[in-house]
Amino acid sequence: NAMADLNKAIEIDPYTSHSFSARGLLYFQQKDYNTALADLDEAIRLDPYIEGNFINRGLIKYYLNDLRGAMADYDRVIEMDENNVIARFNRGLLRAQVADNNRAIRDFDKVIELQPDNNIAYLNRAILNNEIGNSAGALDDINMVLEAHPDFFSGYFMRSQLKRGLNDLQGAERDYNLARNLEANAHTSS
Repeated sequence: NAMADLNKAIEIDPYTSHSFSARGLLYFQQKDYNTALADLDEAIRLDPYIEGNFINRGLIKYYLNDLRGAMADYDRVIEMDENNVIARFNRGLLRAQVADNNRAIRDFDKVIELQPDNNIAYLNRAILNNEIGNSAGALDDINMVLEAHPDFFSGYFMRSQLKRGLNDLQGAERDYNLARNLEANAHTSS
């Protein structure tokens, strides 16, 4: 029904970007990525100042494996609004995927600056800091995650490895044992 309504709206007024962006999202949900992309392209052509259309088109391009295109759309949003958390977060994930770790970390730095309680950003930054050899930074980040989520056993396994690398063998063993206990409790309660 929604698709029929949007098709009718576009037929009546083919110059309204919102109808194309809404229909593009419906096509995206139906996994018809190429048609979704065409609608988002048209929405952006009609109104090139709606940040959400670039974010959604970036996501569609990601699903079409057009990583450069997705990156360009996130870059465009950040040019319009450097504090757009969604674009920063998505670009950080994309940069991490293509091993552009230092720039991914900078994107997550900005996300955390704007949303200091974004634990997923801390976790992503911890993983990236660990990958570039910044064990102290990774440890600080995973500590933030574990403070907010004390039952996150994978975080304790990660912190155990970090502490081992920093030669805190007792701390590493405590975290490893805690992680094992939390993991065992999670499996018995499910």
